[in-house]
Amino acid sequence: MNNLINLTTQQKIKYFTNALAGDHVLIHLDTSNPDVDIPSNFKNQNVLTLKVSALFRFPQEHDKNSIKVPLKFGPEYYDCVIPWDAVLGITDSNGKQKLWDCKNI
Repeated sequence: MNNLINLTTQQKIKYFTNALAGDHVLIHLDTSNPDVDIPSNFKNQNVLTLKVSALFRFPQEHDKNSIKVPLKFGPEYYDCVIPWDAVLGITDSNGKQKLWDCKNI
């Protein structure tokens, strides 16, 4: 696999990293992406928004491939995996939003 990541992925990582400096980040994702790992009852939604924060009980981690974060759904935590290709938009805690191509939705 090529070690280079495309420009769009670089933009998403940079925007996400900068947004994490605030209280929270809203990640708008395409749930139809086969590499998205979220609770199965949310996979039937076309677009899902997840709230992530560096202040959460369990820390998130991200790399050039995806965001990995345990999130609470009801009484249980679920280890979510969100590949950058599935990220349609990111909103920071101040409401500033960046959207990327949503042609598949």
